[in-house]
Amino acid sequence: MTSKLPFFAAVVTAMTLATPGFAQDGIVEVSNKVVRYDDLNLANARGRERLETRVRMAANAVCGIREAFTLQEKQAAQTCRTAAIAATKPKIAAAILRAGPRLAARGAE
Repeated sequence: MTSKLPFFAAVVTAMTLATPGFAQDGIVEVSNKVVRYDDLNLANARGRERLETRVRMAANAVCGIREAFTLQEKQAAQTCRTAAIAATKPKIAAAILRAGPRLAARGAE
């Protein structure tokens, strides 16, 4: 009997403070992007690297990295990206810890 790893998702949430090109004065934008990793084996380095790549790509999308043209916009986007990635670290670490025992149990079946 095989057991399937349950679906887990890291959510990249970013707050972009009001800066020209990002939001109107006095407005804070909050964006979310779900990053799926139920198809990855987090028990090995390749799976963990792929998840980190997905999180970085989601943070880029949420924080508007490609839409940043001025120095101020680029700095705000980079600050947003750094915070968004940092916010996912505990969730990713917990998922990796859960993946180890589940995969070990699957091998015992």
